[in-house]
Amino acid sequence: MSTSPATEHDPHRIGSRYEMLRLLRRMLDDGLLIQMQGPHPQISVVTTMLDIDLDAEHLIVDCASHDAINQQFLDAGTADFETSIDHVKVQFSTDQITSTYFEGKPALCLALPEFMRRIQRREFFRVPVPVTNPATCALMLTQPPVVFDLYDISVGGVALLDKNRRINFRVGMMLHDCTLHLPDVGTITATLQVTRERELLLPSGTPIRHIGAAFVNLQGAAENLVQTYTTRLERQLIAKERGLQ
Repeated sequence: MSTSPATEHDPHRIGSRYEMLRLLRRMLDDGLLIQMQGPHPQISVVTTMLDIDLDAEHLIVDCASHDAINQQFLDAGTADFETSIDHVKVQFSTDQITSTYFEGKPALCLALPEFMRRIQRREFFRVPVPVTNPATCALMLTQPPVVFDLYDISVGGVALLDKNRRINFRVGMMLHDCTLHLPDVGTITATLQVTRERELLLPSGTPIRHIGAAFVNLQGAAENLVQTYTTRLERQLIAKERGLQ
């Protein structure tokens, strides 16, 4: 994994082998859920650490339940990983991925990272929202309000799917009094700020606008509901990957 000069001076960068192994051991011992992201947004799974082999200088993580997804990671040879330890975001990457077996089951083998990043702020990785039971966000910019499905969510923010380009979103735009409906959890009112806009391709090949937005001063009961919802989604994802659902 190459490092650029900017990366070398990253204030969040961890280069100490001892500290990196301590964090990796926490992921292993606590069974933490880890987001594994491929080179394309569509390639993303939730995994867990299975083993740390210091002699071979590699990590073993659980693989996806679908061979096609695993093959995409193997073909790309690169992946980014993100989890949360004590409400602190931890990230690392690898450019060496091979298939292996662990305790008789298929798994993925990764080279130990050369460095990691620890971001001291309470922001969890984004969790995909299931299309079969979508969370929604109603924006009070028009009457009646415009309702968008959520693409993903974390306690840091959400991504909206704008299928019909009904709103002229701009980066920095403030969205006040947004009503978010989180299935099986509840409804909250929050302020969002648009942070980015990009195009995604649906599996059908149809383009759709993806709007990233950050929560502004999300606190108290609203923050707790978002955390409850994301935790529920994380558990559902890992159960699905392991074939339990």
